Amino acid sequence: MYEKTILTTRLIEALQAFLITEVSVEKTLIDGKKFLPKEVIDPELQERGKSSDFTDLYLKSVQTYKRLFKNWQAGSKVEVAMIRLIMIPLMDKALEEPENILMLHHYCNKEEYVFHHAISIG
Repeated sequence: MYEKTILTTRLIEALQAFLITEVSVEKTLIDGKKFLPKEVIDPELQERGKSSDFTDLYLKSVQTYKRLFKNWQAGSKVEVAMIRLIMIPLMDKALEEPENILMLHHYCNKEEYVFHHAISIG
């Protein structure tokens, strides 16, 4: 299994079938919420802490864009200023740490693809 793979029920069943009892996980879920596993064994916390700021900002941006998109579908006007407020801090962070841009595809799922695509391409 690759790093930053989203664990689905099917993947968890495969891990159990191969008697794998523990895996390393991120502290942020795909929807941007914090995740606290039952047991924490994290020797690489320092390394992941750096990219977690970008990851958190990216996932929050996707959720904010999703909320705006739903409003647009309901008939409200497109607020370009609000989109700028979402994108500019993310772009600034991406320029500081460009290696994180290559990891964006790991956070996408097919249910929210449209929102992830809009933010990651933006």
